[in-house]
Amino acid sequence: MLTWSPPGLYGGTTVTGYRVEQRVTGGDLWTVVVDDTRSGITSYTVSGLTAVTVYDFQVAAINTLGIG
Repeated sequence: MLTWSPPGLYGGTTVTGYRVEQRVTGGDLWTVVVDDTRSGITSYTVSGLTAVTVYDFQVAAINTLGIG
C-alpha cells in the first residue's frame, strides 16, 4: 500500500483526488496506475506488481485548478 502526505500548498481549493503513476526503477516510462482516485484519502493499494521488481511511484494532487 502506498501512503503519502497531502500537499502543503494546494491553491486554496480542496484536494478532490490524486493521480498515481509507476515505473520500473531506472526506467524512463511512467505508467498511470489511477488517473484520479476521486478521494482525498492519502493511500492507495497497487495490484499486479512483480515481487522481484523494484518500482518508483509518483503522486500528484488534483483539485479544481488541475493536477499539481
